[in-house]
Amino acid sequence: MMIDSINFEAELCRRTLANLEAIRALKDKKEVYEVTQLLNSLLGCVININETEGIKFNQEQNGPSSESMFKDVTFYRSEKENRNQWGIPDNAEIEKLSEIIYILRNASAHMQFEPKAKHEENEIESIKFSSSFKGREISIVFTEEELNTFLRKLCNHIIKNTQTE
Repeated sequence: MMIDSINFEAELCRRTLANLEAIRALKDKKEVYEVTQLLNSLLGCVININETEGIKFNQEQNGPSSESMFKDVTFYRSEKENRNQWGIPDNAEIEKLSEIIYILRNASAHMQFEPKAKHEENEIESIKFSSSFKGREISIVFTEEELNTFLRKLCNHIIKNTQTE
């Protein structure tokens, strides 16, 4: 089956969600690495949407600018319920989805992410993403659960906003 370029973002997200469900179902039966799949899926999604949605660095704003499907999605600190629904960590200073995507994309492209494993096991429990943003270094630390929630919410947002008639 050919995937047309217009629907590639939505199809990538549908397949990502299907893969995440398959990994989750196998987790107790086989040696699978759910966080590794989350990280791989996140990297593919944020790099693709960063490039296709025009989340580019704006010199005047000293940060990303976007007229995309992400421009109106915000996570102000006072909106704790909305932040939790999206899996946005409490430590995240960033309050706009386009800015989070920008930071995740830059951290991924420049190898500025750091997994933290549980001491007794070699299982990843959180990932720290770091990037320069508006003239300073910003870090966002996602737990496995937060990253899973964020990626699923992001994929569903993209599918909803790229549906063609």
